[in-house]
Amino acid sequence: MALVLGHFGHAVGADPPPLIGDLIEGNGDAPTGWRGVSERHLDPALAATTFVWAHPSSAPSELRLINRKRNLIHWDRTLNLRPGWYNLSGEVRTEGLIAGRDLAFIALQLPRNAFSLSSTNAASESDWKKGALYLKVGGSGREVLITCKLEGQGTASFRSLSLVPASSPPPPAVAQVDLDNYPVEREGPHPYAAPSGRPWTLIVTIILLISLTLYGWIGLDPRRK
Repeated sequence: MALVLGHFGHAVGADPPPLIGDLIEGNGDAPTGWRGVSERHLDPALAATTFVWAHPSSAPSELRLINRKRNLIHWDRTLNLRPGWYNLSGEVRTEGLIAGRDLAFIALQLPRNAFSLSSTNAASESDWKKGALYLKVGGSGREVLITCKLEGQGTASFRSLSLVPASSPPPPAVAQVDLDNYPVEREGPHPYAAPSGRPWTLIVTIILLISLTLYGWIGLDPRRK
C-alpha cells in the first residue's frame, strides 16, 4: 500500500526525546512527523512531483521521492534530542537518475551544514546503499533535522531509517559529528523547520491585519474629510 501526499505533505511538531528505532512509522494516513518539501512552490500538477509513503505489511516502510522534472525535493523530520551519543542509519536506492548530475542522499541537516550518511548519484541502484553516522548532542539537548533528498529527476527510495542512543562514543575512524562544534547561535534557524507557535497567535494576527485594513479604508477615505 502506498500513500501519495500533496505537494507540501503533512507538517507536525518535533517528537518527544529520545526517539528510538525506526523513524518511518505512522497510523495509516501519513508517516509520523515527516513532511514533504519542494523547492519550487508550484501547483502539484505542474511541478510533476510526488511524495510517497509505502508501508506494506511484509516489508520495511519506505519514503519515496519522484521527480518527473528536475527539482529539489525532500522528506524532513524534526527531532528534539536529549544529551548523549546517537547512531543514525538508513538506506537509499534510486531509479531513473542522470548519473553524475542527479543526487539522492540521507543527511543530518543543520541550517548551514549537512552531514550525509548515505548517498548515491548513480542512474539506478538495484541494491540498497546503507550508511550510518554517529552524532553527539551536548548541553541541554538539541533540535535536529533528518532529511531524505532528491536533487534532479527520477525516483529515490529510503528505508530502515533508525536513530538509536549509543552507550559509548564511537571509535575515532567512524563517521561522527559533535553538534557542540556547530552551536545554535552560529547555525541560525532551520530554513525548513516545522511550523511552531500556538494556533491562537494566527487568529490574533489575522484580526490585527483586518483591523489595520479597515482603519486604512476609513481613515484615508477622502469623503470623510
